[in-house]
Amino acid sequence: DAHLQLTQSKQQWIPSLRVGTSWLHHDGRIQEIPGQVIEASKSSLFGGGVVQLAVDPQDVAIEVLKARQQVYANSGRLDQVTRQTLQESSKAYINLVAAQAGAAISIEVAELIQELVDHEREFGKAGVGTRVDIDQTLIPLQAQLQLLSKARQNQLAASANLVQLLNLEPGTRLFAADEHLMPVKLIDEAREEQDLIQQALN
Repeated sequence: DAHLQLTQSKQQWIPSLRVGTSWLHHDGRIQEIPGQVIEASKSSLFGGGVVQLAVDPQDVAIEVLKARQQVYANSGRLDQVTRQTLQESSKAYINLVAAQAGAAISIEVAELIQELVDHEREFGKAGVGTRVDIDQTLIPLQAQLQLLSKARQNQLAASANLVQLLNLEPGTRLFAADEHLMPVKLIDEAREEQDLIQQALN
């Protein structure tokens, strides 16, 4: 993690402290400084700590700078991923609105054709229409029902795509709050081209 590396780099300014004990023991012959060999038995015990300060300011400063740059780089990548996710999610929502509106239109058209079929059947019962007339109205009804099935599949696909982008629970069904797409005016088309360029640069 970049933040952890930055913290560790800053901690290099802190001197190191080593604490411990040591014990020495000797039994047997030993030579004294004058040269005489004697029998000796001795022990020594040492306990304490050592503070060691060996810091290269230049190396530490470079390490801290590298770690800070890595943090900034990761933050930039995170912002880029966030913006990309928002952009893709916005496009997916627009696709969901369009698919949902298309399904609604297909349902409305299918209902109108169904009414025509019902009227033709009523006419047939009254002896006014013929079987051919009824069959002719059934053909566009079947075609429209196929379009409706495809529109509903598109709506399910758009919902699943948006669920995936938002990391929601698989199988979640989303519905657009907007019934249809509305045009959004981002800039004034009457403005001069140079003004628009300056706005973009700003």
